[in-house]
Amino acid sequence: MITGGAAWSLLADTVSRKWTLVLALVVLGISTAGLTFSSTFLLFGLFRGLGAFSLSGVRCMTVTFISEFQIRHYRGCMICCLQLAWVIGMVGIPVLPFSWKSLILIGVIPIIFAIVGLTFFPDSPRFLLSRGRDKAAVRSLQMIHAINTGTKKITFPIRRLVDNKTVAEIRSISVVKSFIPSYMEPKFICIPVVMLTQFVLMFSYYTLAMWFPYMLAREEAFFPVVRVRNIPQDCRAGIYYEKSGVYDSVLSETGFFGAKYIDNDTLVISPLERKLPEPENPCALTKKVRFDTGSSNVMDALACMPSLIWLVVKIDTMGRKFFLTFAHIIAGCLAFASYFMHNVGMELLFSCLFDSVALLSVAVSHCLAVELFPTRVRVLGVALVEGSAQLGAILADIGGAISFGLTCVVIVALIAIAMAISGILTITLPDTRGIALR
Repeated sequence: MITGGAAWSLLADTVSRKWTLVLALVVLGISTAGLTFSSTFLLFGLFRGLGAFSLSGVRCMTVTFISEFQIRHYRGCMICCLQLAWVIGMVGIPVLPFSWKSLILIGVIPIIFAIVGLTFFPDSPRFLLSRGRDKAAVRSLQMIHAINTGTKKITFPIRRLVDNKTVAEIRSISVVKSFIPSYMEPKFICIPVVMLTQFVLMFSYYTLAMWFPYMLAREEAFFPVVRVRNIPQDCRAGIYYEKSGVYDSVLSETGFFGAKYIDNDTLVISPLERKLPEPENPCALTKKVRFDTGSSNVMDALACMPSLIWLVVKIDTMGRKFFLTFAHIIAGCLAFASYFMHNVGMELLFSCLFDSVALLSVAVSHCLAVELFPTRVRVLGVALVEGSAQLGAILADIGGAISFGLTCVVIVALIAIAMAISGILTITLPDTRGIALR
């Protein structure tokens, strides 16, 4: 996903926002459909990798494409609506009574609609102007005028666009200079701060997910790919273990049981190597049981919606900095409180709350990336922020926090401190409400 975001951003920032997004959606649709018909693990992994490669580009380009069509006073609201739409999709998927393969195939339908719809959209006039393509920008504005007013393109009163800088001057701007907006040149640290917040957030999220399986319930339910981790066993939330390279999720009412996927929809229970004392051992089962994450997935998504609706309504009045600082301070407090989770109910509550503030941070970081980076490299800027988050997730997923031999208490404390520090650093960010995109 890191390489995908960088590769697609180069195309989107040099060739076309619209057609690069269409191409990425086509690749995503093909890879998604390919997952359904994959008969081997190698083929499945190939399509999953191709899907992740294209999905990262789609995320970066969608945020940028929408932001460049919005007026400054509603730009943040529209960007956050994208995150809200994703959560609504989370609610809709678990209620469908189909296998995971059927759900993946159904996911191709909105991709097709998006591809067809985008063909009728104009390209970003702001991007065209940034590349010195004035005539194409005028045609794009004419199309926007015709769509908004229901009149003909010829009625658009503007025939020519003139930039204060010549095309040669625009193209001669150095890459370093283009990354530094004029209003924040003394505060070049702003961009690294946004990237750092997302790195810390995802590193903390996926590290805590080692002990809280509900945080990754969506992945385990719909994309049952084998994982291998060296997971510590000293936390109250439960016991994970590694056996022959198989990642076993653990979950029960009072303790945990080892389980692994046996087919599309069911799990088979297997005894733990470290058995619990009788009669509390829930592992002494031989029948198949269904891993029902539908209800927890819906609860998780519904818990995120109030905070996202609040964000959509208030981000353009309260500001990006307030929500980013709020999200990371609260996440730090939740990380500290995670050590005191004793049962599945508390674990689900923790996962819902942490997901809520995590989504706040992700949505606000997209707004800041759009507003801090100029048009010429805006998709690349969003990709850098997304890449920082993915890097944190990768390091956490391979056990970066536990490779130093730290105990659970120390890891949780360090995560809480890191989240709090990242929240304090966001205070240095400028107020970007209502600013004009460059």
